[in-house]
Amino acid sequence: MGQTVSSLGDWMGTFAFIALVYQQSGSSTAVGGILALRLLPAILGGPLVARAASRWPKRTTMIAMDIARAGMIAVVPFVRGLWWIYLWGFLVEVGSLVFLPARDALIPDLVEEDGLEQANGLVLGSSYGMIPVGAAVYALIAAMPGNEIFGRSLALVFELDAASFLVSALMISRLGPVHERRNNDTARPERPRHHPRE
Repeated sequence: MGQTVSSLGDWMGTFAFIALVYQQSGSSTAVGGILALRLLPAILGGPLVARAASRWPKRTTMIAMDIARAGMIAVVPFVRGLWWIYLWGFLVEVGSLVFLPARDALIPDLVEEDGLEQANGLVLGSSYGMIPVGAAVYALIAAMPGNEIFGRSLALVFELDAASFLVSALMISRLGPVHERRNNDTARPERPRHHPRE
């Protein structure tokens, strides 16, 4: 539930980033720039960040990144200057880059092995299934006359996106006790050796 709400907000925010950059610049090249900057962290540091995140407490890491991204997204409509929008878009994606490996690593701690495939499918479905829904909700809010806050265009979309991260953090914090397996704990225990005649 938390990931579905967060994914909805994230896709709304993605479309809002594109629209905001185009409003500021009127350039399709600048729109390409924000998309490139949002992909850049994964290209440059994906494996390194994933390895580092695997050593941190997964649930704490996820909650911290949700709260950090909520704060950054909430500020976006109030910054001035195209390069500041680029910077915040980049930093939000860095937060996602830390969040996602922790989320994916936590799933095996929450479900039995025979339910792992279904759980992964639900996570992927909530992530990519929200693309058309996020686009539709963004378009609806953007068309509303009251989507501005303090005169800042599309501010309501960004604030709802920020709220979606807080919903995700709340849902994660409500998880019951979780035994987080470390990398060195995930190896299968060695089976006792039996004499061939036994």
